[in-house]
Amino acid sequence: MKKSFLSLAVMVSAIFATNAWAEGEATSSFENCYGAEGCQEMSQYDYWSQKRGKIYYTIEDNKMVIYGATSTDGNGNPGNDIVQYAYADGKNLAGITEIKFVGNNVNTIDPMAFRGAPDLVSLDLTGVQTVGMNAFFVFIHLANLNLTGVQTIDHGAFSGASSLETLNLKDIETIGSSAFYNATGLTSLSLENIGTIGKEAFSFSYGNTSPVLETLNIKNVGTIGQWAFENSTGLKTLNMENVETIGDRAFMRATSLETVNLTGVQTMDQSTFADAPNLKTANLKDCGTVAGFASTGLETLNLENVEVIGRSAFYDTRSLKTVNLKNVQEIGDYAFMNYNNTSQLENLDLTGVKIIGQSAFYGASKLTNLVVPDTVESIGSMAFYQVNPADLTISSDKIEMYINAKGGFSKIQNIYCTDGADACKAVLTRLNKASLLGYVKDAPVPSEERQLADGSVALYRDGKLVGFRGKRIYTVEEAALVSKDTGNTIKLRYK
Repeated sequence: MKKSFLSLAVMVSAIFATNAWAEGEATSSFENCYGAEGCQEMSQYDYWSQKRGKIYYTIEDNKMVIYGATSTDGNGNPGNDIVQYAYADGKNLAGITEIKFVGNNVNTIDPMAFRGAPDLVSLDLTGVQTVGMNAFFVFIHLANLNLTGVQTIDHGAFSGASSLETLNLKDIETIGSSAFYNATGLTSLSLENIGTIGKEAFSFSYGNTSPVLETLNIKNVGTIGQWAFENSTGLKTLNMENVETIGDRAFMRATSLETVNLTGVQTMDQSTFADAPNLKTANLKDCGTVAGFASTGLETLNLENVEVIGRSAFYDTRSLKTVNLKNVQEIGDYAFMNYNNTSQLENLDLTGVKIIGQSAFYGASKLTNLVVPDTVESIGSMAFYQVNPADLTISSDKIEMYINAKGGFSKIQNIYCTDGADACKAVLTRLNKASLLGYVKDAPVPSEERQLADGSVALYRDGKLVGFRGKRIYTVEEAALVSKDTGNTIKLRYK
């Protein structure tokens, strides 16, 4: 009986002795630490995954160099992994301030493998492909981190690394959820060529010590998950280029954010920048669907080659005075809606717009001049509710759309009809709006000037060339436009 009890005790000890140190004879280049003096090996075993193997390393002056690892899973498949809980809770790493991986002989660091090493300041994971869940959880002294070659950073891998100040992450396939949660010491962060940035990857707990990160640069990223940078209360400038998708509330409560520069962002959630009251300037270029700026303090909005304004994109932005929507194809429902006459919008360019959604400009009561372009195909209900311009430029086939969208005439002085005053008068008469007939006029013929290569200026009216200004050697065709008829001949002249 005593013998059986002893055997059981040995078995239980073997199962849970995941951190036993053992001396062994090296059989390969990394297994003898490439000839480094003081090479040691540690047996590793994880009860839950049934992985077992060895880690080869040296330690000198509180610095640990890991040259490689061997592992075999429960099915006998070989690998180069550091197994789960290998150095759990810092039991064997107290006093170690630096860990460096060399030789590309570790593929994966399994979940919680190094969790809680109390004194680690510098970590170089060069050559490691995957960093598992919570692998370096709560390394509060970690100040230097090298992730060259890492492809996947799993959930919570560096959560709580509050001493990190600079991170330049490049060529990583996946940054998992909460990977750098509460890294409150970050002052500089650049993310380039990243496949996915997970949910809450760089977020901060609500009410935490105010993060100091002021500038964030993001380039060539597939997806930014929801709440990814939530509570970045120190962030002032965001530069983002070539991003496929920004998730729900990704920058929620970025309360110090002042400027956003987005180029080539394809999709944004309608709450992307929720609760960012100090956001004053948004420069948006070559973006797909723009959204997520509701209830911000925007004063300046630049849209270049943007085709779609999403639902509620700029809802309740009370400081915008001028919006140039030239070449935008579609304006979504509630895009610029403001209740209670709080809109400050005074100038609006809709050139090229095709679709205006429901309540898109609801409450824009300060608009004095409105041009509804011929390109417009549909206008949603209430789109111009409380809009009462003094000057309205519109074609006869858009008048009924405007009226159905609750566009008003209480301040009207001029209705400029682009297809002739008689056409608009006929429509207004049919719609029982005869009281407006006295305001209807022919729209002014649009003129345009185009600078030419020789320094002269070509003059166009209603899209047709009508003359030139400045010195120019004319072609025969051009001379016909600018010369006087002298009977049977056209007199060519140099001007």
